[in-house]
Amino acid sequence: MTLAALRVRVQAVTPGKLRGPYATADVSAPTITIANNTVALESLIEGIKYQVTTLQSQNADKLSEIENRVTNLIRSFGSKSWLQQKELRSQFTARTDDAFAEIEDVRQVAVDTETAFANFSTTVTATWGSTTAFVQNSATAIATLNGYAAASYAVTLNVNGYATGFSLVNGGSGISSFTVVADKFQVQLPGYNGSAPLPVFTIGTLNGVAAIGLSGNVYLDGTFNVKAIAAGSIDVVYLKANSIDSASGVIKALGVGSLSIADNAVTVPVAQTTGAAVFGAGFGNWVSFFSFNMSIDTTGLSGKPIVIYVSVNSMWASGSPATETGQFRFLLNGSQVNYYQVTLPTGASAPIPLSGAISITGTGGIVSVPIAAQFGSTSSCAMLAGATLFAVAAKR
Repeated sequence: MTLAALRVRVQAVTPGKLRGPYATADVSAPTITIANNTVALESLIEGIKYQVTTLQSQNADKLSEIENRVTNLIRSFGSKSWLQQKELRSQFTARTDDAFAEIEDVRQVAVDTETAFANFSTTVTATWGSTTAFVQNSATAIATLNGYAAASYAVTLNVNGYATGFSLVNGGSGISSFTVVADKFQVQLPGYNGSAPLPVFTIGTLNGVAAIGLSGNVYLDGTFNVKAIAAGSIDVVYLKANSIDSASGVIKALGVGSLSIADNAVTVPVAQTTGAAVFGAGFGNWVSFFSFNMSIDTTGLSGKPIVIYVSVNSMWASGSPATETGQFRFLLNGSQVNYYQVTLPTGASAPIPLSGAISITGTGGIVSVPIAAQFGSTSSCAMLAGATLFAVAAKR
């Protein structure tokens, strides 16, 4: 942008002395250049909103103008001084004490020095007591001296005040609408599906707000719009053909280009059980009743923390003639994460609760983590058969 030229007053000055009257001088207007892509985002968003809102309002205003013109011309048909006007009406009725049926047909044409107008409507009505249903079919065309023209066509079905139907409005280039008022929109391919129509979408309410429910089974261009699921919930997912088993729903080999998964959303569970009782004795002489390596694939998780949770359900039994004390511990990746001690009388048994957690760091490859549940006692004793250990690695 440029600023208007500025006029300033300049006083000529020499060292130690003022000289001459005030003088005037023209200063060139500065030119301010705004670099590309420096418009504030907030301003851009508001500008787009304004443009969309303005466009919607303009279109609504133009359609409203057509509706008003049609309504006014129909209302003024019998009272306005047309140069020529013609009307043809016909009615067929049938009536009993409770029932009434009627077909009414109205045709109107009119012209004057500025307007040509034609209107047609047919109404079919059936009434029994307080129950009424009617169908109205109407068409209107307008043309004026100043180049204005518009046309409308509508079909309305009304049952006890519940109205459905459709309307077409054409006001010239860029001014048109096709409005459908219905609960369901259905289509039927001739010769298929036993002539039963398929519902394309259903109109209803969701939490008190008007909503559209879509149904379908194929996109003819082979694409799928992710935003139709939920904005931001999926970045990019590529599923190969037949990657999901149709019988079990199990996902087979899956190719993923980019997939965002929330923290701890994917787990790798491992379970192990004992097949027989495990015997041992001596404090400090640890005997493992569970011992295995847990393999975790950390592809794409290099440097990421991965938490491993472990728990065991087991029973320890005293087998000596004296009171015994047992000690129990969990080792995860070589570190003790849980310790438990209990004293039992002769022949008694008790559940041994052990659990723990440890965090490892992903390497980007397969990580092997040793897991061991161990026990020892003052004399010979046993961990009973049937114990179960469960370990799970929570990936990010």
